[in-house]
Amino acid sequence: MNIFGWEIGKIFDTQNVVSLIRLIILMLGGIPAIFLLSKWVQKYTTKKLSAQQGIIFSKLILYLGIFIIAYLVLNDLGFNLNHLIEAAGIVRLIILLVVGIPAILLLSKWVRKYTTKKLSAQQGMIFSKLILYVGVFIIAFSVLNEFGFKLTHLIGAAGIITLAVGFASQTSISNIISGFFLIAEKPFQVNDIITVGSTTGVVLSIDILSIKLRTFDNKYVRIPNETIIKSEITNITRFPIRRVDLNVGVAYKEDIGKVRSILLDIARKHPLVLNEPEPLVIFNGFGNSSIDFLFGVWALKSDWLAVKNNIAEEVKKRFDQEQVEIPFPHLSLYSGSVTQPIPINIVKNSDSDSQTNIQV
Repeated sequence: MNIFGWEIGKIFDTQNVVSLIRLIILMLGGIPAIFLLSKWVQKYTTKKLSAQQGIIFSKLILYLGIFIIAYLVLNDLGFNLNHLIEAAGIVRLIILLVVGIPAILLLSKWVRKYTTKKLSAQQGMIFSKLILYVGVFIIAFSVLNEFGFKLTHLIGAAGIITLAVGFASQTSISNIISGFFLIAEKPFQVNDIITVGSTTGVVLSIDILSIKLRTFDNKYVRIPNETIIKSEITNITRFPIRRVDLNVGVAYKEDIGKVRSILLDIARKHPLVLNEPEPLVIFNGFGNSSIDFLFGVWALKSDWLAVKNNIAEEVKKRFDQEQVEIPFPHLSLYSGSVTQPIPINIVKNSDSDSQTNIQV
């Protein structure tokens, strides 16, 4: 008996034991195997990528596995598959979408991880996005081809679309061109700390239209590439070492040689301060209340903040131990003579001992 291509009698044909066993294996073994594989893919992808991508890949594996098992089961039951053969384009379309897109995403992630390890984070991001965009373009091209879409029409329409978009997105085009200049010149890379205008932060990404920064108070800042090109940029972490500068003032009565020796001794004993380049103690001038020095020490860029805090605390501690005075501003009032200050006498009131008057 044959209904819609199903040969029902073939299922109960005792002579076709091999087909029956294969059918049982597919139903009892294939489906649980697909579910287990789907669960493992979700767990692994969630650990390596994210929970959302884990769910997506898990469902793709599940649906693709069920489709393959259903195809094999129907084939064993004698289902007429000629219409599926005629619709092979649809099967290729499903494979392109179900397999191609996850494969492109995984390849992009792997390229970024490998290139970051071998070259730099910025180049890893660039190659990753290049793989992603090229892969998506190839899949889109293949899907349109399966639908019989003539790309000559697309090329003809591209000129009109480009002209219209060009007038509407001049700023975006300027940002794209500026992005290429930034990638070529490389004034900074991903994970560098830069200052643009009044904004200082860590570079998260360098994209076609803009760069993204994370400030030290955990704010997300997007700056268009055109603004970056036109602005002055300070790359704080471009070089492996940085100098920590501390302005130090001592009283006029202090011995300058002693102060210099104390500061250099502090630098030599600090575990994070580099011996090369040598620490600096530079006489800055005579201040209103103090003799001013610039105390500069070198440290690795990763230790800069720790050294800046510790070195100031150590200077205060040592100056207290060595009885070196750190002065504060003084104000002297004169009555008009060259050297004599205004005389001030504190006189107690005769009526009450608790009340005093100040006479000048």
